[in-house]
Amino acid sequence: KWNLGTTYWTGEGETADWDDAGNWLAGVVPNRTQTAVFYTDAAIALTGDVTARRIVNEGASAITLSFENAADVTLDAAIGGAISVEKRGAGTLNVNLSKVPARSSPS
Repeated sequence: KWNLGTTYWTGEGETADWDDAGNWLAGVVPNRTQTAVFYTDAAIALTGDVTARRIVNEGASAITLSFENAADVTLDAAIGGAISVEKRGAGTLNVNLSKVPARSSPS
């Protein structure tokens, strides 16, 4: 099922960078209104700020977002499924979890 508010990682770009449009179906890098979906294993380099509505693992065994910069990067998204975040650079990795929906208590 394809959704206009969703973009899909293909990993077919020239680099493993999140911002490489060639890695996304139809060349659409996710923005703050879109969900980024991964069906296959991927090791993605975060080379700039990442803002997406959600980042979702839909069946891949390993999704790793790797921050390797000397610059500061902000990861701003709700996370769904098993996704690892690794910091390897000298800069600061800021993670904004404010968009993660709160769980409702059972009635």
